[in-house]
Amino acid sequence: MKEVCKGYENKLETICSDVFEFLERDLNQRFDLVCAVGFLHHIKDYLALIQKAVSLIKPKGYFFSFEDPLYHKTLDFYSFFLSQCLYYSWRITQGDILGGLYRKMRRVLIGYKDDVYDNTEYHAIRSGVDQESIINLLKNHGFSCSIGYYFSNQSPLLQSLGKKLKIKNYFYIIGKRL
Repeated sequence: MKEVCKGYENKLETICSDVFEFLERDLNQRFDLVCAVGFLHHIKDYLALIQKAVSLIKPKGYFFSFEDPLYHKTLDFYSFFLSQCLYYSWRITQGDILGGLYRKMRRVLIGYKDDVYDNTEYHAIRSGVDQESIINLLKNHGFSCSIGYYFSNQSPLLQSLGKKLKIKNYFYIIGKRL
């Protein structure tokens, strides 16, 4: 980001910190932009996090979220099925196939465990990120919102295929405080 924003150094402040520790501080500081990229789906209570974060946004400031998986219940069968097929096509190339199959079967048959494999991917437990709940939260805090839908996959080849098939499995939200 710093490279792209050269020439704006006097107006740009980047903060790299544990998000919960940062949000718990007694801050009088307000920001023009709060950005969450590929992040919310790793947070157990992402709505509580967003609620705290938007309190730090100045009037006419922005909340931007990008690269989070759509809530599965809002996907049509075509997008859900093909997205899963393309994900697993990538996943089998990543090693630990037996461990991955075991965890998948355990989750289907028994449920999720409180362990590192299950807790790092909260979106799998709750079937994605509820984009409509985020929009409602932002609107209730005085934001106008726009949302976009697109395809995302870890493999460049499968990314290209998913885009050509017009699959939508991820979203972005831009919220502007009024």
